[in-house]
Amino acid sequence: MKPSSKEFDRRMYNRDDIAKIDMLNWLNINQPDLQWIENPDIYGVDLIANNGNSIEVEINHNWTGHTYPFKYVHVPGRKARVMAPNTYFVMMNHERTHALVTGIDDLLSEPTVFRDTKYTVQELFYRVPIHKCLTINVTPGTDTINTLGNERTATNGDGSIS
Repeated sequence: MKPSSKEFDRRMYNRDDIAKIDMLNWLNINQPDLQWIENPDIYGVDLIANNGNSIEVEINHNWTGHTYPFKYVHVPGRKARVMAPNTYFVMMNHERTHALVTGIDDLLSEPTVFRDTKYTVQELFYRVPIHKCLTINVTPGTDTINTLGNERTATNGDGSIS
C-alpha cells in the first residue's frame, strides 16, 4: 500500500538536483547583489541567500512547454517543514525552461487538499491559484520574466524574486 506522504528518495533527489543548479544560475545572473548557495543540509530548503531568503525547488514532470496547463499549483504539504519567512517555492517545468514562484505567505494562506499521486495516497497539498504565482523564464539568454496571461509578474521588471 502507498503511504500518505512521500518519503525522501535519494535517487529522485539526485535525478532532479539539476533544477537547483539551474535556479542557482538564474539567481546569480538576475540577483547579483545576493550570494545564493546550495544548502549543505540535504533535508533543509534547497537554496539559501546571504540576506535570509531561501528557495525550495521542485520539478513538475507533468508540465511541459511554456504554458502551465493547470489552474492550480499543488505544493506538497511536507514542504512546509522547510518553509520559513522569506522562503519561496519554485516549480520548474519538465524541460527546466520555465518556473512558477510563490512565496510562503501565499502558500500558507491557501486551502489544503488531499490528492492521490503515483507515489502516495491522499497526500496533503497546498492549492495555490496560478494567478498568485510569478512566472520566470530560466532559459539562459532569454527574457527573465514571462507573462503567461493570468499569473502575477514582477512589478519592477528586473527579474528579482521579491
